[in-house]
Amino acid sequence: MISRILLAQRDASPETLARVAIALGGDVSIRLTPGAGIAIHDAVQARMGEAFIRDVHSRWRPYLEVPVRTPARGAIDLVLADSLGDVLVATEFQSQLHRAEQTVRWANEKAAALPSSDLYRMAAAAADDGEGGRLATSRLLVLRSTAATRAVVSELAAFFAAAYPIAPERAVEALRGGLDWPGPAIVWMTVHGREARLMDGTPRQLSGARPAGLSAARPAG
Repeated sequence: MISRILLAQRDASPETLARVAIALGGDVSIRLTPGAGIAIHDAVQARMGEAFIRDVHSRWRPYLEVPVRTPARGAIDLVLADSLGDVLVATEFQSQLHRAEQTVRWANEKAAALPSSDLYRMAAAAADDGEGGRLATSRLLVLRSTAATRAVVSELAAFFAAAYPIAPERAVEALRGGLDWPGPAIVWMTVHGREARLMDGTPRQLSGARPAGLSAARPAG
């Protein structure tokens, strides 16, 4: 049995591994490595990504499913590289919000892991000015505007505003080439059938949901 396991001819059950460990005077342990979220799989998110890439300004170079290794292991849905500045924006698409804290945690972990990616190293080498400076990284959460997602963001307005303090309309203006990237933000998209569209700002239903003292949002037209 041991020979077959070593030759990859058989898979060892947990019981077999435990017996082998006992015979060798060792212990068996199983390590679960935290993932970094789920890649885009559903058709709605795919349509959101397609429409989003078409809508952003040409200064932004899109890179899909960027693998990261540490401290989080997984893939970022989309990384936007600013060709006019030294910033990479880790972008996540969500058509639904099941667990707000998990969504924010995964986004933070993947953005923190961006320097471990090959894309980051290539971009840093291309932007190297001889002084060894690091690229800036930031975060963007792209949400589908539905009654359910709006209800979650409205109920946890302070939570999301703390995680993504930049108003949606400023982020959209930057995505369309009007200004430099302002920082972590949420932007919204509508999806009707096969058509998806990036909204200009905050959905009207959320116009009063953002806590005072944080970047005020203007309702979309």
